[in-house]
Amino acid sequence: MLRVVTIALMLRFSHGLLPPQFQETLLCPTTHCLARKDVPFGFAGPKRAYFTCVSPKSTLDPIAWVVTDGDNVMQTFLKGGWHSTPCRQFTD
Repeated sequence: MLRVVTIALMLRFSHGLLPPQFQETLLCPTTHCLARKDVPFGFAGPKRAYFTCVSPKSTLDPIAWVVTDGDNVMQTFLKGGWHSTPCRQFTD
């Protein structure tokens, strides 16, 4: 019984935690901002499944960058105007 409780606690505390090399940085194009999606209770998935890129005219899925993609990939996106600005801070 103690083993079951220990495993349950470990799963509870580790849910959603990833090592840094797998944590996603979400990026939106210049004309969009990053907004949370409404997801059902109990939903589980990658960080990008909880967010969307929105503008007055459209919504897009964000690009997810992880450390293992390399800094050169991130720099390419940043030079192209991609950003991770939340909608509440976004100014057009």
